[in-house]
Amino acid sequence: MGEFVLPGLLIFAVLGWIGWMVRPGNEPKWQALCVGLPLLAVLGAIATLEVWPLHNYRYLIPFFPLFFFLAVLGIEFLTRLLRMPDRVLKSTILAAAVLVQVTYLPTWATRYIENSATIQEKQKKAALWINENLPGEKPIAINDAGVLAYYGQRTVYDLVGLVTDDTTLAYRMGEGGLYERLERLNPQVRPDFAIVFPAWFLEMSQIYDVFYKPLATFPDPFDPNFSKTLYRINWNYQGVEDLPRASSLREGWILKDRLDVADLISESEHEYRIHRRNRTSPDIPVPFRRNFGYHEEIEALWPGIENEQDELIPALRRQGLLYFFDIIDAGRRVDGSETFILRNLDPYQTADLILRVCETTGEHDTFLYQMDLYVNGIYLQTIGIEGTPWNWYEAVVEIPGELIHDSNLRVQMVNRGSIHFAFYDIFYYWIYQKNNDLDSNIEKEYEDG
Repeated sequence: MGEFVLPGLLIFAVLGWIGWMVRPGNEPKWQALCVGLPLLAVLGAIATLEVWPLHNYRYLIPFFPLFFFLAVLGIEFLTRLLRMPDRVLKSTILAAAVLVQVTYLPTWATRYIENSATIQEKQKKAALWINENLPGEKPIAINDAGVLAYYGQRTVYDLVGLVTDDTTLAYRMGEGGLYERLERLNPQVRPDFAIVFPAWFLEMSQIYDVFYKPLATFPDPFDPNFSKTLYRINWNYQGVEDLPRASSLREGWILKDRLDVADLISESEHEYRIHRRNRTSPDIPVPFRRNFGYHEEIEALWPGIENEQDELIPALRRQGLLYFFDIIDAGRRVDGSETFILRNLDPYQTADLILRVCETTGEHDTFLYQMDLYVNGIYLQTIGIEGTPWNWYEAVVEIPGELIHDSNLRVQMVNRGSIHFAFYDIFYYWIYQKNNDLDSNIEKEYEDG
């Protein structure tokens, strides 16, 4: 904050608060407590944010008046503590502080000019382009609210959650969590276009083509890394990840429930909890992968095709099948355990639990995930999944009917780890049971026949 406040401001502010607390006389001390303790709590919270210095310290600027007030008290307290002559020395110190602040005026003026030019050349031009060239029926996805909404004359959907509250937690999870939230939007009102900083959405705009077909770019006149790009949003992937592969299913069995890991709404509905073993591991970002189908099934259906990009993908595109095999999904990295409840089950009926994983680090040529499965508090078995990184894998576990006492099943997965992997990346859970209605219909038809 050196370009905005005089050197030593925080020290003088702390001294000022102390001096206020020990000030002689009968003045109540609660006034100092009411100012100092909340200020300390708020500053402590802001200091934990990665974005605390952004936009000219905008998250701290509201507290500058209190800083200056306490700093003046600190100067007064210091002169009194050191028994310095009152009037002349105090006036000199305060005058020096004011002079130091005034020397920053050119910096502030320059910053103001640059920021104004950025708004004009990037944000305003982008908003006017949107207003002239895009349909207005649906919201526009953005990452900067304000000028874009005002001049663009569009409803906006804020991807970082500043003016759209349902993306706040999802964005903090990483792009995978945000993608899961976007998938849940009603197709009638979800955005078809997004104007964002590409550097803030690398996975969706550059690694995967969720944001694809750049329509226009609006450069920042002072920072090329902060240009804004307008993309069309690709919704072709939506829902492809919601079903397991066909070879994992039994004929005549139906889906009873599913848990989409990293989808905050699905996790809440299933009381999903992740218990970390290593507290130094961050919860964000969540694993986020786009993988082209299941390799063994694709090889069986299209034998002899070796080059995925040049042969297989064009062939599937010609047949209209491409997006049936292109799976994009988000998940969570588990180094401890996870618990959740699956619902809508038929009591005392055998069930198949299916889980999807993907090793997303690529640090080794092969991987081995091992986890212990508990159902309703009873250990069932250890699951082992091995393969190569960056590919989808599914495991199917049969749960005996005697462990399913009612329509709800409490599941716990405990990470066992392996020689190179102290975690596993989990993306989806499904549970299937036999379709009893189908059997009843067959029996009725047999009796009628």
